[in-house]
Parts: sequence; C-alpha cells; structure tokens
Amino acid sequence: MIEKTRFWHIARYAVPAVVIFWILIRVAFHEKSRFAELFGQHRNEKTIFVDDFLLLEVDGEFDGSAIETLCNNKTWTPGIVLTCEAVPGGLADVKNGILSCIRTAIEMGSSAGVVLPGIVRRSHVDMSVIVPGDVGPRRGVSLGHFFDLGHLNSSLATYCPQMAVYESMNSFFDKPSMLEATKLNIYKLPGVETLKTLHDRNTRVLAHPELLGQQIRTFLNRKSPPGERRYPYHVHLVPTPQNAFPAATTESAALYANFGRLLRVRNDLRRLAAAALFNLHTAFALRLDLHSGIRADAFAAVELRTEKDATKAAFPSYTVQASDALSYLTNNNMSVAFLGTGATVANTTAFVKRAAEFDINVVTKEDLVEGMDASLLGSLSWDQLGLVDYELMMHAGLFTGTARSSFAWNLALRRQHAFGTPGPANSSHLDGHIRWHDRFSTLYGNGGIGDAFEQTIWP
Repeated sequence: MIEKTRFWHIARYAVPAVVIFWILIRVAFHEKSRFAELFGQHRNEKTIFVDDFLLLEVDGEFDGSAIETLCNNKTWTPGIVLTCEAVPGGLADVKNGILSCIRTAIEMGSSAGVVLPGIVRRSHVDMSVIVPGDVGPRRGVSLGHFFDLGHLNSSLATYCPQMAVYESMNSFFDKPSMLEATKLNIYKLPGVETLKTLHDRNTRVLAHPELLGQQIRTFLNRKSPPGERRYPYHVHLVPTPQNAFPAATTESAALYANFGRLLRVRNDLRRLAAAALFNLHTAFALRLDLHSGIRADAFAAVELRTEKDATKAAFPSYTVQASDALSYLTNNNMSVAFLGTGATVANTTAFVKRAAEFDINVVTKEDLVEGMDASLLGSLSWDQLGLVDYELMMHAGLFTGTARSSFAWNLALRRQHAFGTPGPANSSHLDGHIRWHDRFSTLYGNGGIGDAFEQTIWP
C-alpha cells in the first residue's frame, strides 16, 4: 500500500513534467526552422540542387587564359620570394588584399614564389576591432579560413607556372636568408603616384599600375644589388594594399572578370549556402533553375550594415538603410527577401516586422537550415557567415545594399558580370540617392561614395 501511494505521488509530478518537456522540445524544434517539415519532403531533389550549385558558378566556368597571358608578358626575376602582411576585414576586403598580394608578386616577377598572406580574425569581444592587438607584425590564420586553397593553387600552377606559391613560411625552414626581409611599401616607392578625388585628395589607387613592376625592381636593385644578395631574397609587402589596382579601367575584360575568381569560397560554406537556397526555393515555391540563370522576380537579397563596426565606420543609420531597402523591395513588387548578416539583432527583428506590413516575407540563414547544417552555421565566425551570404545572394533576382560596403560592391559587380550588361540601367522608378545601379543590383549612397571600391575590386 505504501509503495502504491508512493507511485501515485511520483506520477502526479512526473507526468506533467514529461508533458512539459515534450512541449518544450516541440517548440524548440519549431523555432529552429519555420520550414523544417517542408524541407524534409524534398531530400533527393535537394541533393541534386546542391550538387548543381557547387558545379555551376553563376558566371560560368573559370577561364584562366587571361591570367596566363598576364604572366607570360611579365619580367621574372630569379630568387625573389614575396611575403605579404596578413589581411584584416570581411570577405571583400580580405579577398582584394590577397589578390593584390598575388598581383604585386606577378608585377615584380617573384619567380621564387609568393607566400600567401594570412587572414586577421577580428576580435571576438568587440567586433568593431578589426585588428586585435595591433602591435608588431600582424598574425593571421590560413586562407583556408575563407577560401578554397586547392582551387587557388591549381589555378596558379596551371596559368602562372612561372611563380611558385607557398601557404606558409614553413616551406623555408632551411633557408637562413628568409629570416630577414627587405620591407616594401608600394606607396613609398620613388615615382609612384596615386589617383586624386574630385576634391584633389590623394587616394590609395595607383595612377600608373603598369609601371609598378619596374618601380619595385629599381627599388630592390638599389636596396640590394643582385650580385650581393643572399638567395632566396626575401621581400615583405607591408601593408598589403586592398584598393591599389584600378582593375575596372586598366585591365582587359577577360582578366577583370576572372582574376578575382582565383579566390573561391571554400566548398563546405558553398554547400551550406546551397542548402539554404534550396530550402528558400522550397518554402516559397520560387521555381529556381540553376541551369537558367536568375529571374528578377524570384526573390531579393538585402544587406543592412548596422553592427558596431559599421557604426564606427560612419555607415548610414538603420533608418536610412531600411527605408532604402524597403523602397527598393516595394517598388520592384518583391514578396520574398533574404536578409544577410550585418545588422544588429534588434534591427533585424525590426526590419522583418516592418517588411511584413508590406506583405514581404523576410528570412535569414537561421530560418533556412536544420540539423547538421544548423550546427555548422552556429560554429562559424561572424565574417564566415558573410561568405555563406555571398554565395546565396549571388543567385537572388535582385540585390540592394549601401555603397559604403565593400561586400555590397563586390557582390553587385560580380552579379553584373554574371547577369547584367555594363553601364547603369534606368533607375527612375527607384527612390533615394542611388550611387550605382544595373538591372539586378542597386547600391544606395551619395555620389562619390565607394569610388575606390568600384575602381579596384576584382569581382
């Protein structure tokens, strides 16, 4: 009798506890993805979609022939190894910095090789601190933190075999001459000139990039005559320029379109973007076809930059950016929008709510992943999240952002090469101050904002 009483006493509390626990699990699962049940119905179709996404880049197959022509036409100096200072920032800044390092090595003819620069990870405590502990030499993590190293190495080996490529200084552990370096700052080279703004202010954009190789060789020969050097001869580029080469105006169309594609987002992050895009396509019946380009009416992509780093860099306020984005979405009659990383949690929530008042469904990456994909997403750094955004937003019908953002410029310019035609399209139906516009992308801002990005970004 005592045991029976004890059983009912325990059951009186245990049963409600189990029910509550079950409800919490159900709620947690529901919150994890608004569309989880729907996603599960399309597993096989999703596998095909993801495979196609990884195989079919939006701008077609990579063509390195223009890079091959570039390397064939350069003067190569035996024995010189170039290293470059680690590069800070997000996707666009890091990408252009690494490409500038590689391009400098090609221009100066570093036949003994280039050591790829690392990526400086921003502070985990204060994301506005792009270079934590900015004292002494910058330390960075491997390029593999962002990019597909296999693609980069194989592409350069194929199309620029004159130049060896190394992932770290470890390859020179037995070369004493590599312990010391001649420092190279391209902006302090005799004869180097930079472009000026309309207000006669100097920029960081080279006025005559075609002269840079000879200017570097002249400097190095004076600093260390070839007959007196210890080989390999170590040259260290500091700082690594991010917006030095006016690629948009000085390079052939083929080189401009493909040089930036040496750096491709690493495959696991591209796969994650593909899975999220498929789930977006499924949830809203978007009828996406990766084999047929994009449809402007499918969905829009939006970048809002209101996090602490953007505020510190004097980006437009949330009110201004949100107003521009909503005007763009409503004027283009969009009903589905993907919002990338970049806004504060409060601003993201506010934008989703405000867009709903115009019958626009705004979703984020977190809404579009489940299971192992959600776990991978949760493990990424803030800047790595931007890589997933980049790959997904490339497939949006329309895109909008602020002209102060290098990410927005990189994405818009690459989309133009993939889908659009050079030159601005009619923008009379849009509101606000439009800095740059084509059929598929619009960047808001006053005239002159982002000039260096427009001139120097390799898309």
